Amino acid sequence: PAICKTEDHLSRHVFSALLNQRLWPPHYAGQIGYAVVYGAMANSASFISQYREPLNDLATALHEFQPHFVVSVARKGPRLVEFAQRHGIRLVPEGAKHISHKALPFVDAAELQGKRIAVLDDSVVWGSTLYDVCRDKCLCDSTVQPFVLVASDGHDHDKLNDLVAILTLPSSEMMAFSVQLV
Repeated sequence: PAICKTEDHLSRHVFSALLNQRLWPPHYAGQIGYAVVYGAMANSASFISQYREPLNDLATALHEFQPHFVVSVARKGPRLVEFAQRHGIRLVPEGAKHISHKALPFVDAAELQGKRIAVLDDSVVWGSTLYDVCRDKCLCDSTVQPFVLVASDGHDHDKLNDLVAILTLPSSEMMAFSVQLV
């Protein structure tokens, strides 16, 4: 369900600000309404019908890695896990602990040492955030593997040469994908 309706003043104001600051490409203005920017999985039936197979492939890849921990990159990583689970797809394997990357400083380093850690996000455009999480000092003595549902064809392959990406989209299509998990 949308958080802000299309006719809400706040939605129009924020959407206009995004356009004016070039944070939202103008060519999307006619294609995507204001509500999608502030929607929480605005059309989940459409999303799941389009991405069920890739989500199942992501689940398979995560299960094959057999992580001790799945570290989801906040905010969309945890939303992806929750969304998939609501639709019968278990991204976090049985027995693995699931935490947000924001919780890493509060986990005892000894608990992570020598473990297999899957770092999960919905998508990667350039790779800076995912790279930073994978290189977090809390994970330095662990086997870390980054996973995403969708990667931009323009992401930094040198930084994330071991990235498991189920789908690759042109950079120009990443915004349209990304707003679906706001």
